[in-house]
Order: sequence, then C-alpha cells, then structure tokens
Amino acid sequence: MHAAELIESLALLASRSTPEYLFNYQPHGGRPEHRSVAANWLRQHQVPATPADTIMTSGAQHAMAVAVATLTAPGDAVLCESVTYTGMRSLANHLHVRAHPVAMDGEGLLPDALEDAVHESGARVLYTVPSGQNPTARVMSKKRRQDIVRLAARLNLLVVEDDAYGFLFDGPVPLCAALPEQTFYLTSLSKSVVPGLRIGLLRTPPGWIERSIGAVFATTVMVTPLDAAAACAWMVDGTAARVMAWKRQEVRARQQLARQALGQAVTGSAESQHAWLQLPAAWQSDDFAREARQRGVIVSPARDFAVERHDVPNAVRLALGAPADRDMLKQGVAALAAILNEPPQAFGVTV
Repeated sequence: MHAAELIESLALLASRSTPEYLFNYQPHGGRPEHRSVAANWLRQHQVPATPADTIMTSGAQHAMAVAVATLTAPGDAVLCESVTYTGMRSLANHLHVRAHPVAMDGEGLLPDALEDAVHESGARVLYTVPSGQNPTARVMSKKRRQDIVRLAARLNLLVVEDDAYGFLFDGPVPLCAALPEQTFYLTSLSKSVVPGLRIGLLRTPPGWIERSIGAVFATTVMVTPLDAAAACAWMVDGTAARVMAWKRQEVRARQQLARQALGQAVTGSAESQHAWLQLPAAWQSDDFAREARQRGVIVSPARDFAVERHDVPNAVRLALGAPADRDMLKQGVAALAAILNEPPQAFGVTV
C-alpha cells in the first residue's frame, strides 16, 4: 500500500534535484531548511521544537545512539523498562553502558520503582517508550506521565523519549512537552511511513545541540541527502500524514483480528503495532516461540527483551505489522491459538 506512490514521488524528487544537492556533503545536523521542516512537524505533534534544537539522523535507532552516546560514558547506567526494545539492549552493549531495569505495570514505568532504581544505580539517564512501549504495547496514562515528569524533574534525570510509535495513538502528550529542559525526544519516518527511509528526528534540550551534532558526525557524518529531501517533502505535502492515517486504521484492524483469535491473553493497547501475548503456565515462552516457528509463525519470546535474565515474563511479542496482509495475519494468529489449546510436547535434543 502506497509503495508505488512513494517510488514515483522519490523518482520525481531525484529528477528535479541537482547533483550538488544530492551528492555533496551536507551539514552534519541537516540542511537548515530540512531542520525547519522537521521542527515544524514535531510542533504539530506537541513537541516544543525549533530548528535550532532539532537535527536529522539516520533513523530513530541512530537518534537513540546519538542521544545515549552524548549523555553517557562507558560504565554508566541507563535506566529503562524491565523489558525493553532490543535496539536499546544492543546499543547499551555497544557503548559499554549498563542497562538498569525499572519495574512496570499495565501503564509502563512505575514511579516508585524508578526512584528506587535511580538510588540503586546512580543513573542520570532514563530511556523510555511512553506510547506503544516495545515490546509490551503499553501506553502511559496522563497521570502516569505527570508522575514520571515530576519525578524526573526532582531527581534531575535526563530523559531519552522514544516516540517512534506515537503516531498510532490519539491523545497522549509527549513527556518532552512538560519537561523540555531535560528531554531528548526522538522519532522517525521509518515506522510511520516506510522502513527503508532512514530519517530520524532528534530534538535536544537547551545546551546539548552541538554535542549531539558532533555525535552525528562521529557516526554517519550526515544523513543521506535524498532521504532527507524525500522525508521533508512528504511531511510538507501531506504524504506522510496520509500514510500514517492509513497505518493507524490498518493496525487497529489487525489488533481486532489478533484479539478475536487469542482473546484476553493479548494485552497492551489495541492501537499498538505490537501485541503482548501472556502465556499459560503450561507453556514457557521459549518453548512456545519454538513451536510457533515450526508451524511457520515467528514470535519473539520475552527473553529477547528482558534486561535481567532472572526476571523474564512468561509472554511473547507479536509484530502485527509484519505479515504482508490481514489474511496472512489471520492464519498466523489462528496457528497461535491452536498451540495455546494444546499441551506442550517434550523437547528432545537431536545430534
């Protein structure tokens, strides 16, 4: 869906550009006109951004790397949800920082647990996904966001807010809106428009922009000019908004299919791209994922996301956007429902 339109738009944009515009080096933080478009886009989504504090990155993962590398040194601790995005775990390993888990409930981070974790770890940085938390699909309520913001302000925490999935949800106000002096806000067009478009947007607090631009230079030098030009064109001409609106509808339809097949075992927001499938005691998540794979369905066991191996929920993540269409998704969740209704088989070892 939309692929042909995006390819045609990209080709037209390339044909109208000059070699100097597409092939020469660009400013490390993005061209001024692109940063202006990005900041305006963020303001439309309730983020207090200006061109002076907004830079372009090569996707949200790169934006996260820029923020965390700017804020930490090897050996530092970074607080995050007790089950967190695998990209954060990988980044922590790469930067030689310690991911320190914070307990969660159905709304995400628990404020009391966050305060305890600050004192236990000495961490000054929090990485969090308030909307559509990956992998659990949880969304912080308005009150929970207020509680987290107040706590972060009191403890002088610097917050890296990953809002890559925020476009799917109606209503939630980013943490950055209430805590602009301490929040690095990041999002991208990869999840919301097309994965191959590696453009992220990073809004920094006052005083951090030059160091963040330095981290872009150290890692990629600059974003790809054609990607940046396409992203900005689509933000301006309405293409990005139309694709996002379609994705919201599609995700909600897919959530309905999953919940019809799997019932109350599916938790998390019904607007999320992911579903968190709670397993019965008879099934351990690794065994369930293995059995699902044997039947042609790939799910991710909670172990893949757990910050500490001794505290692993008995659940798997479903990536509802991965199947090519709803019929394929329907077949997949039907297979998972069948597995849930069967006793697990003994797993032997083949040599």
